[in-house]
Amino acid sequence: MNRKLMEYSIFLLIVFILSSVLGFKFAENNPVIAGDMVQNLMEGFSFLKDLNPLLLLLVIFLNNAGKSLILVLTGVALGVIPVFFIFYNGFMVGVVVNVVSGERGVLPVIAALLPHGIIEIPMVVFSGALGLWMGAGLYRKLRGHPVILKKRLRESMSYYARFVIPLLFLAAVIETFISPYVGKV
Repeated sequence: MNRKLMEYSIFLLIVFILSSVLGFKFAENNPVIAGDMVQNLMEGFSFLKDLNPLLLLLVIFLNNAGKSLILVLTGVALGVIPVFFIFYNGFMVGVVVNVVSGERGVLPVIAALLPHGIIEIPMVVFSGALGLWMGAGLYRKLRGHPVILKKRLRESMSYYARFVIPLLFLAAVIETFISPYVGKV
């Protein structure tokens, strides 16, 4: 991995962590609004509880892989979309952790998120970093620097295919078959 991708990954991980803390604090200070947000989120995903495990695995994987691909490709908008997406998702994780841990306790929430999140979150963040790298390439090209965007796109898609897709699939397997049971600690 090149140095810029590492820097963008670290930057987006910091964005994710800070926005998670912000979401947690927001929920702490606005419990009614946060409760409504989590309820709306849960209602949006309620159809998942009726799916058989293999179909659930496929839905989780395709959702995460599709969003990660969008992060890579929309980075050409000078990185705005990947940064916003990472911020929003971190914020929502913070809100959900606050609300659900208030109902069930912190340990079950961490136990439910950690097994798959330790893989999924870095892969989504890395996808955002690939998007930022694409956006930086376009910015440099617009400023007259020699950047071959097609080469950068090929490299980004290679990283996506070799690392992001397989690890998101592994995270989806864990989220489907392990996380629900670990979270019932």
